[in-house]
Amino acid sequence: MFKKLIILLLLLGLLSSGITVFAYVDTDYAINSSGEKQDIPVTYTCNLVYQNFGENVGYLNMPEDLFLDDKGILYIADTGNNRIVRFDPITGKASQITGPDDSPLNAPKGVYVDEHGDLFVADTGNQRVAHLDSLGTLVEEFTKPESALLDSEEVFAPDKIYVNEMNMLYVKQGKQFMIISPTNEFEGYAGAPEVGFDLTQVLINIFASAAQKSRLEIREPAQYSNFLIKDGLIYASSLAESGQLRKISATDKNSYPDKTYGETTVLDNSASTEGVAVKNPQFVDIAVDNNNILYTVDQNSGRIYQYDQEGNLLAVFGGTGSLKGRFESPVSLVVDANGRVYVLDSIQNAVHLFEPTAFIKHVHEAITLYYDGDYEKAAIIWKKVLLTDAEYYMANSGIGNTLYKNEKYKEALSYFHTANDKNGYSKAYGRWLQQIVKTNFLWIVLGLVALLAGIGFLIYQMRRISNHFLEKSYGFSSDQKHRNSY
Repeated sequence: MFKKLIILLLLLGLLSSGITVFAYVDTDYAINSSGEKQDIPVTYTCNLVYQNFGENVGYLNMPEDLFLDDKGILYIADTGNNRIVRFDPITGKASQITGPDDSPLNAPKGVYVDEHGDLFVADTGNQRVAHLDSLGTLVEEFTKPESALLDSEEVFAPDKIYVNEMNMLYVKQGKQFMIISPTNEFEGYAGAPEVGFDLTQVLINIFASAAQKSRLEIREPAQYSNFLIKDGLIYASSLAESGQLRKISATDKNSYPDKTYGETTVLDNSASTEGVAVKNPQFVDIAVDNNNILYTVDQNSGRIYQYDQEGNLLAVFGGTGSLKGRFESPVSLVVDANGRVYVLDSIQNAVHLFEPTAFIKHVHEAITLYYDGDYEKAAIIWKKVLLTDAEYYMANSGIGNTLYKNEKYKEALSYFHTANDKNGYSKAYGRWLQQIVKTNFLWIVLGLVALLAGIGFLIYQMRRISNHFLEKSYGFSSDQKHRNSY
């Protein structure tokens, strides 16, 4: 009873502070632009969980990373077993790559596979990136580059790896992405996370003495958790409290909306010493599908969040537990060409496969058409979505935006209202008023003229009645009284 009271008080406190808080639920949902949660139809079904990968491979042990190549083959960084597992979901065949006998992999935490089938492994325990061919033969290895720009004391312990079109290696090292050339030369850093403004830190910098500053903890940016490179852009997830999803250009500019993603959740850890805890989302990986839809997974809640390119939340599914489609410690996810989502759990030592439903397929189709500029076709698909869920905010906003672009502002208002899209409603309402004024300008002018004429006539009549009253009562009019005052 006491713990329930504490949870209730925490929830009330968080709600009053404006933070979005939801307990774990079993239904899929979305959150509209006003922060309101809406239950939605099932978006994904989990029918398969891969745990035993066959006689020659067996079970995983604390795996850390997933990679999906162009042929639909899964690669798993099986950290605890010091290997990479290669798995074909179609045939069910699996094999393992452990590296050469004289230099085997040691606790690998990340893997990337190029178009030739060569593997680049973040071989964390060996403090290197191992380049292996498709048979597992060591081609070359990348160690800490020799450069005066690097801290000689810093340990090179890569845990995530990606290779771009120029064969440059991007290695998650510390809080940034180290760029290494094909000849193992240091080429700089990418994606330096921003610290952000902090008034307390500013005051410390101004007023604190050098001795006081030295005793204070240095404020550092949040660490990235994982990343990928697509169309020359770095898509990254971080462990920050806001701006956790980033789309970074070659000039280190983030073009993804800078806001808070996910939800803060109140947990009742009755079995632990923590008791009741409030936890921010901890996004541990990011994936981008062929429609440029973003997927990220929160390790704390086990929830998978799906966003479009403007940061609109499309769906939330998954959750915690030991059943199919529920997680204990999700660490990585990938999406294939058909929209199937694979999620890796490091405690369950399993890969969960999610199949998209017709509902979410229609959502993705409509969004793709809209961003491609085909607004009319997008509206047709959005109407199909509304047949399944008349309240789905993205469909109502989508149709509202199409009507808005076609200058049908009055019709757009009802869709924006249903979606609780205050910004869209405000814009449509303003344009509708302008449209009314423009369409009825002549009548409005004539009405104003008539109104002014009526007011003038009323004033004239009032003065006439007043003069008549004064003449009858006192023998002079108000005009005569006015002249006599001079």
